[in-house]
Amino acid sequence: MYQKIAVPLDGSVLAEEALPFAVQLANRFSSSIVLVAVLDRAEATGPDTLKVLEGAGIWTGVPKIDLKPAPERLRNYLQKITGRLNFEGQVTKVVREGDSASEIVSAATDERADLIVMTTRGRTGIARGLLGSVADRVVHSSKIPTLLVRSGKAKRRSQASTIKHVILPLDGSERAEASIPHARALAKAYDAEIVLVRAVSTPAAAYVSEPYPYPHAYYDTVRAELMKSAETYLKRVSARVKRGSYTVRSIALHGSASEQIVDIAEGEKDAIVVMTTRGHTGFQRWVLGSVADAVIQSATVPVLLVEGPIKPASR
Repeated sequence: MYQKIAVPLDGSVLAEEALPFAVQLANRFSSSIVLVAVLDRAEATGPDTLKVLEGAGIWTGVPKIDLKPAPERLRNYLQKITGRLNFEGQVTKVVREGDSASEIVSAATDERADLIVMTTRGRTGIARGLLGSVADRVVHSSKIPTLLVRSGKAKRRSQASTIKHVILPLDGSERAEASIPHARALAKAYDAEIVLVRAVSTPAAAYVSEPYPYPHAYYDTVRAELMKSAETYLKRVSARVKRGSYTVRSIALHGSASEQIVDIAEGEKDAIVVMTTRGHTGFQRWVLGSVADAVIQSATVPVLLVEGPIKPASR
């Protein structure tokens, strides 16, 4: 499924943490790798960017910045990275100049990559980390599936060791099911189990007592019906996903979708979450900024985001 994997690099050790996972995926799928480095002059005056450029061997100078030699040095940096990859497949090196996120997406598209692998810091306290800048904008603007690897976890949790569990969250819509082919491809490549997850929440209206004399009676009835519907749905999807001798497990839960997804993913060793960035539209939509965003911010496991088609919710 993945013939060419794009890996954005900015000269930082943090960005390079995506490389082991990208190489392993490339070996599993017999893919080639595209290393992408972008010189973003508009962002080159910030202290973080200065450190990144210097990390790639680019002396920017302070306070006057001379970036003329930067493209060549970025190419040299990518060449050094290629030599350290321990990868026998084809490696293409691309250096662009312009807005980081736009050029990453453009380069991946021009190179016909079918997967982007990059790191994100996730959440630090209340504030958003790197996912709020480059990684966030890449995910929002790219139609190419994007795998986000949480930085800072590689030493504590080997994300490149293997994949044993593919967590596949579903919200009951066909749009959310757009991630199924990707989950199946990963499960086949790694001989991994697919875990279907459907989380349901009881609507506020269920707390109204009518037509029952006690509010909790109506609440319990609605909750039971929702769980039954979720289990029936998962049973139907499971039968379809299993075709081809896949190992599939289904979990129906009540509560916050993002919290349940993260809890399940964190509870499984060597897991990856595969989900669409859009499910329902209207008031029940899954968009990056709600369920998918919360999962990315909280989960320490890799998360593969697949763009789902947008269709109006039925009324």
